[in-house]
Amino acid sequence: MSLSTAVLALVAAWWMREHRWLGALIGLAFAVGATFRPLETFLIWAWLHNLTPIGFIAEITEGEERQRWMMILFIPFVLVPGLVATGVFQQLAVQIVGSADLQMFSIFGAGDIPLMSFLPLQSYDLNLFSAAVVATSMHYVAVIVLLPRMLAAKGSSAMPTLVRWPDWRTFAVIVGAIALVAFGVYAVSYKDAKSAYAVAAAIHAWIELPVLLLALGQGFRPARI
Repeated sequence: MSLSTAVLALVAAWWMREHRWLGALIGLAFAVGATFRPLETFLIWAWLHNLTPIGFIAEITEGEERQRWMMILFIPFVLVPGLVATGVFQQLAVQIVGSADLQMFSIFGAGDIPLMSFLPLQSYDLNLFSAAVVATSMHYVAVIVLLPRMLAAKGSSAMPTLVRWPDWRTFAVIVGAIALVAFGVYAVSYKDAKSAYAVAAAIHAWIELPVLLLALGQGFRPARI
């Protein structure tokens, strides 16, 4: 999968209108990483793909507006997860609560099982795992809430799409139903449910790389025009 993603990245670099050298460099880096360090390459991209909304927002903004959004998004996407990774928030919570047991609490044993989805066996670190969760949450908020609102504000809501975006009430009901089913599956077998989710999440992450490169390189602009 890593090698196929490297090929997709190089193809995307060809269609980039700007920063094509960066797309080619990233594609080559993935090709080398997938060949010699596949696990590390997978883990790095599993983390970095959470930054893809930044590329999409850079693609639909220009000039000072783009710079302003890049500065704003740096806080939730880079600064906050970075601080979480240091453990400063966990230490603060321990001082407030007066016990270290709270930070180890997790439902369905989630604090022990999913670390392998992000980190090698020899690198288990709860702070790094927490930082990954924060980055993932920011990714979801940007894609589900921020990007649709920005597109609507720019008059892009009339653009044809493969699937019509539902109204917010319908969307909330759909997400709630899926969450309820997922909660039940996780309760029955957290390990199996996490493994199934990891496969879907991996495919999702790899596909986003060429899309992100096209967005950063203004590759979608000719098609939109």
